[in-house]
Amino acid sequence: MFLTDPHSRPAEACLEALDARPEGLTDAEAAARLARHGPNRLPEARTRGPIRRFLAQFNNVLIYVLLVA
Repeated sequence: MFLTDPHSRPAEACLEALDARPEGLTDAEAAARLARHGPNRLPEARTRGPIRRFLAQFNNVLIYVLLVA
């Protein structure tokens, strides 16, 4: 889609590449893009359980040195 970094392109070129206008999208265009691409959300982050969080506290070189000493 972009041959160069978007931040280094003029605004008109970015709007043309995204098929958008400076005024924004109409409701119909927004609904069509939502149906085609889905909502603009990041995936949910995986959480670690309490046992894994507790064990992660010991994942440190200094802890290993203290345990050996």
